Amino acid sequence: ADIRSIGSNRMPVNGVVLTKFGDRDDIGAVSQGITIEARPGALVSTPVGGTVRYAGPFKKYGSIVLIEHANKFHSLVAGLGKIEAFVGQKVVAGEPLGRLPDYTGRLYYELRYRGEPVNPSKQFSKLQ
Repeated sequence: ADIRSIGSNRMPVNGVVLTKFGDRDDIGAVSQGITIEARPGALVSTPVGGTVRYAGPFKKYGSIVLIEHANKFHSLVAGLGKIEAFVGQKVVAGEPLGRLPDYTGRLYYELRYRGEPVNPSKQFSKLQ
């Protein structure tokens, strides 16, 4: 499926990409998404429109929002301090999802197709 088929898009937070898709992360694992360093407490926005399927704590990711998009794509936005979205909510690109915690500005974003991580840089030209 063509990643551009899921509509307009934007970075979930303004900041510097620390880890790109496929890079080794700080524990030596291959990253399945991107890590962005932003200012603590920064507003986190919907990267691609869709329907919120989960919003809350999840394992080592902290507070996350999982968004279902068209054509079997999903976005995982993790590391939130405060979530302002709810399950079942229809969101458009750029709509607020929440804020980063006051103590850290690190956000993790993963784009999946049929459950498998895909490189989001095709979606966000800013990452190429």
